[in-house]
Amino acid sequence: MTDSDHHVLTPEEEAEYRKKARERILAREREKEHQREVLQEERKRKTDLELQRWNIIQEETERFYSERGLVRYVSSTGKTVWIPRDEAERRRGRRVKKRRKKSSQSRRLNVRRWVGSQFRLVGQSALYTIGFVLIILVYVYFTEYFTM
Repeated sequence: MTDSDHHVLTPEEEAEYRKKARERILAREREKEHQREVLQEERKRKTDLELQRWNIIQEETERFYSERGLVRYVSSTGKTVWIPRDEAERRRGRRVKKRRKKSSQSRRLNVRRWVGSQFRLVGQSALYTIGFVLIILVYVYFTEYFTM
């Protein structure tokens, strides 16, 4: 093969080719960005629409049960139920009493935990001390036994 068989780009041709390649890449990236924006707008629109629908359902549910004299009550399991107002007040009163009862019980339990932890700390300290004394006694015994 000779040099005339190979065509080498001149510096001007190479620069022009690089410029065109860069323009194609930029055009592709602009198109991708445009598609991302369109997709994002569509998602936002759908989310807003779903939120609006959910709000309508909530409002209509509230109105439906209110017309029948019922109020929303969230049970201890997190379930929403619609019950008469006096029943809801009775349940709320019971819930408050339970909270008071639990709080005094938890205070007693916390005191017991604290006292128990203090005894546990004293017991552990005693065991460490006994272990340390035993190690010293064994060391003294063996050093006297082998030095005789």
